[in-house]
Amino acid sequence: MKIAVTSTEKSIDSNVDLRFGRCRYFAIYDTELKIYEFIVNNAKRQEENAAITAADILVENNVKKVISGDFGLNAKVVLNKKKIGMIIVNDKNKTVEQVINSYINK
Repeated sequence: MKIAVTSTEKSIDSNVDLRFGRCRYFAIYDTELKIYEFIVNNAKRQEENAAITAADILVENNVKKVISGDFGLNAKVVLNKKKIGMIIVNDKNKTVEQVINSYINK
């Protein structure tokens, strides 16, 4: 399964970006292969519908869960429609790796 985490930078040591549609990167972790891939969130600069475009990026990359600090109404609607689970993290000081490890070790 692939899990995406919104990230401020292109590293597993980066902090989680608390914004879904406007995050800089998606860190995608493959639980089977145990590898990370970083995708630039091209939706970040859109004036409108950033959440919809960001959700499409995750669908294209076969993501099943996404972890972020906030999901706006548009994001929730689109992610639910695309059957991508949402997990909220409220600590902007957590790193991508810490968040993934917490999720996996639940």
